[in-house]
Order: sequence, then structure tokens, then C-alpha cells
Amino acid sequence: MPLLGVLEKQIETLYRCQSLEEVQRLYDSKEYARVVDLLLQTFSGGSRRSKALHHGSQERHTQLKLLQDSFLHLQDFQVL
Repeated sequence: MPLLGVLEKQIETLYRCQSLEEVQRLYDSKEYARVVDLLLQTFSGGSRRSKALHHGSQERHTQLKLLQDSFLHLQDFQVL
């Protein structure tokens, strides 16, 4: 059973990295509305995707920065 736990953690880490890369790619493509939609889901929680997106302090810091910058680009300050 310990091996299963290790594998699950590795899968979550991989998924988290892919998700953060996806958000960064969207941001770089100036798809700010999609960045906001995706990252706001991480605050409501529930899905495996949202859980994978919010683990790790460095990743979370990066997500919050991307979210904040995307709001600025959209000039949409009332959502929060």
C-alpha cells in the first residue's frame, strides 16, 4: 500500500505541473478570461483538477499572480 500512496502523490504532482503550465500558456496567449475562469475554480474546490491546482505554496503564489494580472488585463475588478 505505501507504493500506491507514492504513486498517487507523483500523479498529483505531475497533474499540478501540467495544470500550471496550461494556465501559464493561456496567460502567455493573452487568454485572460480563460485564466480567470480556470483559477477561480481552484478557490471553490471540489474537483480533482482544482485540488491539483492549489497544492504547493510556490505554485499557489504563481497562480495568484497570474489571476491578479489577468484581472488587471481584463480591467474586471468586481469579480472578487
